Amino acid sequence: MNDDPNTTSDSALKQIDYPEGKYPEYQAEGLQHVKAQLIRLLGEKQKDIVLDLAFWNRKYREEYKEAITKHGGRWLLVFLDADKEVLRRRIAGRRVQRDALSLNDKRRDGDSAFDVENETFEMYWDGFERPVGEGEIVIKVL
Repeated sequence: MNDDPNTTSDSALKQIDYPEGKYPEYQAEGLQHVKAQLIRLLGEKQKDIVLDLAFWNRKYREEYKEAITKHGGRWLLVFLDADKEVLRRRIAGRRVQRDALSLNDKRRDGDSAFDVENETFEMYWDGFERPVGEGEIVIKVL
């Protein structure tokens, strides 16, 4: 589960179908939906659940760990460790793929919608708190 489909299904694509300034509101709605769906699925006790969220700081990760534990689940934190250049290449590749599609193509989704400028990328990179000592499993992304 992640918030992109929830953010984009009701609100379309950032900077393409709605103003960038609306993104925080739509993202908050998407995250509320993810958390409600997580709690519902935990209550069913029948499925493994994968949360594909940024988990950019320890506080945010702890919030989800607590919710999972409270509702009878067992969490596992997997950190996909990629260096800056790998991430830059992937972002640029997604942009090229997106821009090759017509505006009505259904493959233009939340995963392809973002234009991440260098300043924004650096802000996110500098603000990310790597998980250390949180029971994480680290996988190096090449």
